Amino acid sequence: MFGKGKRWFSIGSVLVLVTAGLHTMGHFSSPPDDLKTKGLIFAMEQYHLALPMGMNPSAMDIQNSLSLTMTILLVGLGLINLLMAQSANAKQVRSLAGVSCIVCLALVVLYWHYAVFPPLVCFVVIVPCFAMGFLRAK
Repeated sequence: MFGKGKRWFSIGSVLVLVTAGLHTMGHFSSPPDDLKTKGLIFAMEQYHLALPMGMNPSAMDIQNSLSLTMTILLVGLGLINLLMAQSANAKQVRSLAGVSCIVCLALVVLYWHYAVFPPLVCFVVIVPCFAMGFLRAK
């Protein structure tokens, strides 16, 4: 998994798992204890959307589900990559590193555009690892 030609790819994959852990900790941490934040949270909990199949989630329900979706997908990406790194040949690792690099680069652009600093920093660190994994896999 951390052998020659797979090391950078595996490091990037571990960093994706670390990012998932940090994201999950942030999701479950207590929000700031100020009136503006409390008002925002209250408004999000009170605002409901009428959706098909009788669903009526609050804006907070939607935000929480999307936040936890990121955790689940990052864990999936990291684990799939690490499992593949154990048995994949160099050509497969190169392909996976390329796809992972593009996905993480798209996240860098997304978080840059919306100015969300914590995940931006994490993915700015991860992208070069996958890029090196792509270049070094022979």
